[in-house]
Amino acid sequence: MAGAAVTFSVQARRLAEERDRTAHERDTAQQVSAFLTSIFEVANPDGGDGGSVTARELLDRGAERIDVELAGQPVVQARLLGTMGSVFGGLGLYDRAASLLERSLQLRRATLGMDHVDTAQAMAALADAYRELARYDEAETLNRDALAIKRRRADTPSSIAASMNDLGLTLCERGRPADGEPLLRDAIDTWKRVDGEAAPIVAVGLNNLALSLRQQGRLAEAVPVLQEAIAIRRQRFGNDHPLLASALGHLGQVENLRGNLADAEPLLREALAIRRRAYGDDHPDTASFVALLDDVNQLAEASPGFVWRHGIDSRNVDDPPPYRDSPVLRGPSRLDVSYDAILPG
Repeated sequence: MAGAAVTFSVQARRLAEERDRTAHERDTAQQVSAFLTSIFEVANPDGGDGGSVTARELLDRGAERIDVELAGQPVVQARLLGTMGSVFGGLGLYDRAASLLERSLQLRRATLGMDHVDTAQAMAALADAYRELARYDEAETLNRDALAIKRRRADTPSSIAASMNDLGLTLCERGRPADGEPLLRDAIDTWKRVDGEAAPIVAVGLNNLALSLRQQGRLAEAVPVLQEAIAIRRQRFGNDHPLLASALGHLGQVENLRGNLADAEPLLREALAIRRRAYGDDHPDTASFVALLDDVNQLAEASPGFVWRHGIDSRNVDDPPPYRDSPVLRGPSRLDVSYDAILPG
């Protein structure tokens, strides 16, 4: 009888703890949502802003408000710093992203401890920023620590796969693609099993696996991997999503390296158009596609039988239309006309 009473008491305590955690998480989510909403409530008729502000300015103001308005709420601060750090990273502002994500991780460690899954997630986010800044030693350490924590804490298979993917990508970026490949393949296999063959996350793994194969010089193997990623992203996101641009640009780069210039150019052009619409000309990813397309066009110009023509024209290269000046564009800019090249047979 006494044993049954003890068991009941333990179960009741666990249920109460779980209820408290759920309520705390709900309250935290509500505070985060309210704070993020308030950041963008500016320039309204009753506000005192008096003029337009950029998204960057709004985010900077919001980051400054976190310490003041949420003092004494480290869990909420950590969540917000992590969210805003990821937003800055999405804008290509990786130094700013890293500074916010470092603070988020510090708060996670202080409030949750070193061996918590949420701490591991904060490590992964910071590692992403460090990778973009070429701080590969720090990124790899964080990736390995995050993966180890998730495995010890028996996190979900999909989450563990995400950390395998992150570590595999970091190894590729620092010049060890053969070491990264098995991690990337394991991540893809897990995602396909758990999330489905055409899940968006599968395309992430495929794109990264293609990077490993490309770096190892296995270009022909990378092509079908990227084609699968492109098919998934077209199906799930449509034809105007930045993630589609990433896969298209990657395949264009691979085809360029294989010497298939006529295949590479339209892929890079589509990727660049998507990136420009999404991010504008000043984003680092847009600039990278401009550079890739420029490289391809320079190679094409040096090819025997090269002929410039308008990208909208579909006639045979042997009968190109005459070029007419546009009122906006004077002369055939590499970014605004297409080409066909007759390569030696």
